[in-house]
Amino acid sequence: MAALDRYAGLLQTLDDPARQMGPQIVWTGPDDLATVEALERASGFPLPGDLTAFYLAHGGIDVGQGWGALSLFSAERLLANTTQASPERYPLRHGLLDFIHGVWEGRPELDEAFSAEQTAQLNRAYLVIGMTALDDDTHRYLFLDRAGRCGALWFNQDCIDDEHLETLHQMLQTSPARSDFCTALAAEVQVAIERLHPRHVTVRA
Repeated sequence: MAALDRYAGLLQTLDDPARQMGPQIVWTGPDDLATVEALERASGFPLPGDLTAFYLAHGGIDVGQGWGALSLFSAERLLANTTQASPERYPLRHGLLDFIHGVWEGRPELDEAFSAEQTAQLNRAYLVIGMTALDDDTHRYLFLDRAGRCGALWFNQDCIDDEHLETLHQMLQTSPARSDFCTALAAEVQVAIERLHPRHVTVRA
């Protein structure tokens, strides 16, 4: 919440009127406990306590617009996706490679680099719970692993090189996630702040 408050405060310091157009932080509204518990059962992912608390208090959130826009998907959205209860409203699947394919309308490089079983393994191992759009071709995917830890994957769809593929292959063996949810979300808000106004803060990609 401190990171989000900082983002909101910085908006007031910017001179560019385009930055002030429209809502910059939008809350979906709290998820109820039944939805959160149903998401855990349907997905098989244990939600960390701080993520559960965030969902119960706030639900999902959209921060900013355009480059630097950050979304944390609500438990309601993730549950609908997991059960395919609302495919028209929430068409993207949230397993890691499924999500990347869905956002970019298919990435043949990933089909060539990973077998069907490896693709399924990555989808089972990592649930995408949020996304930060750095520019037209580059995203950060906030994910949850099976141990209830959070991490972020940097991905450029226009340059799927050996480094990209090696990172994903390593994720087949071990999860790179090391953060609790609150720490991971605060880091993504800092990335959004950097895109909002680079002079205010330096962040690591």
